[in-house]
Amino acid sequence: MDPISGQPLTATDVSDSGTTPDGTNPGEPGDTGGPDDPTPLQVPSIDVVKSVVSLTKLPNSNYNVRYRLKVKNTGNTVLESITLVDDIATQLGSAYVSVSQAPMIIIANTLCGNHPRLWVPSQ
Repeated sequence: MDPISGQPLTATDVSDSGTTPDGTNPGEPGDTGGPDDPTPLQVPSIDVVKSVVSLTKLPNSNYNVRYRLKVKNTGNTVLESITLVDDIATQLGSAYVSVSQAPMIIIANTLCGNHPRLWVPSQ
């Protein structure tokens, strides 16, 4: 709706670049020959999987649990400045959770080595 007149808006030329009346633009970069080529959208998406690597019962009946977090860029754009926070202490209480070893970070298959970006996986 036109915000001023309140009348419906009508498109008369729905071609890619509006240069031909039939809606196709042969020879234009990226033109598929149809009236409306798709516009690629950048869609950020991330998957995080947490799994138990090992579970050891300690003499005091506590457990030492090693976890692995696998992070994967499942979108089609580069992700930057990713921060992961494990809130297990919030869920169980600090009396039950302690960190006995500093986290180990391994960056693999990112096309960039040790870099603060999570790149889009190759197709």
